[in-house]
Amino acid sequence: LSRKKVVLSKYLVAVLCTLFGIGVGVLLSLIAVWIRGDVLEVSVLAGAAVAGIEVSLLYGAVLLPVVMKFGVTKGRFVIFGLIAIPFLAGTFLTDRMSASWLRSLDVETVLAGGMAGVFLLLIVSYLISVRIVEKQEF
Repeated sequence: LSRKKVVLSKYLVAVLCTLFGIGVGVLLSLIAVWIRGDVLEVSVLAGAAVAGIEVSLLYGAVLLPVVMKFGVTKGRFVIFGLIAIPFLAGTFLTDRMSASWLRSLDVETVLAGGMAGVFLLLIVSYLISVRIVEKQEF
């Protein structure tokens, strides 16, 4: 196998794991709605699924080149940063901003823009990973 195919396989596994995870989440949400007897809001469920896909692929796009460059052990620190930075930024911004601007956002536009950005980031991430792997000696 060529190095490009090895890198591509890692990205495909990341995408498949993302889709599997979102599928399980949607299934569990449907079961919970059915058990509770609530009304299913398809738009909310679809929006949450798309947002979950975006976040998962974003993390994968950042983590895969780091893991290929530094290995799993050192890459763990990046994982901690990826969790801590959005949490700290969200906490900081929540305290300083009003939530009224959030209500004015068009959710579909934000999700579509986010998905386009994530796909672009995945392509760039893949190209970076290929360069990293091609420079490595085995």
